[in-house]
Amino acid sequence: MDTTQHYYVGSVLLDILVDTGLDLSGASSVRFDVQKPNGALVTWTATPHTADGSVSEARYTTVAGDFDHPGTYSLHAMVTRADGFAVPGNEALFLVENLHPKRR
Repeated sequence: MDTTQHYYVGSVLLDILVDTGLDLSGASSVRFDVQKPNGALVTWTATPHTADGSVSEARYTTVAGDFDHPGTYSLHAMVTRADGFAVPGNEALFLVENLHPKRR
């Protein structure tokens, strides 16, 4: 797991790319189960993304409300195969920060 990806509270239309560690070419669906810093659990519907000839990455484009709290977000990829069996993929951590931190 890596916490090097940094984003900002309120950012929208950002592509979140995660290597699921799985072959997504036959997947019927891909989702990211996300735990926000405040403990809220949300699901983001992702799509397979081809990179370097392989289809193991999934992409989600952020919308309003996705990055509503500063802190560390924990994302876990879940892939549903064509036979309906759900398979867990890789986990990713990323940091969401305030663009303009409050001054004391």
